[in-house]
Amino acid sequence: MMIFATMAVILGLGAPHFYYKYMDNREYIRMSYISFDKKVIEPCDVLTTTISYRSLINSETKTVVYLYKIVGGEKIEEVKRIPPKDFLVSTLFATDENIVSKPAKFKETCNLSEGVYFFKMYIQYKVKGYSHTLPVITDKFTIERGDGQ
Repeated sequence: MMIFATMAVILGLGAPHFYYKYMDNREYIRMSYISFDKKVIEPCDVLTTTISYRSLINSETKTVVYLYKIVGGEKIEEVKRIPPKDFLVSTLFATDENIVSKPAKFKETCNLSEGVYFFKMYIQYKVKGYSHTLPVITDKFTIERGDGQ
């Protein structure tokens, strides 16, 4: 009898941790779309992004953002990792079964050359103490100088 009680306690405490660490593959946050207020901007313009998502959990997130440039129509080269201060987005994802929009602003376009760019983001969050990462690739946007510059 003591053996069964001990096994029940071990399974009762260990099974949830095992499940969330090794077996849980649910998408707790799912991106619907990421859109920009403009597809073409000039250097030093602020690019405003709307992130729409569905979330099954309330979670603080850490977003790591990389900027890429498309060179020659096909080749993709990493331009830089964007510091959090240059890509302003709220870090709280709240439970919602509807699509929720979160505005984000990328304000550091002055040092970028003309061309076509996109962001790749890794949204990191925790469920029951275990880390999950959601990779997201945005649409493209173009930086070009207007007339007279």
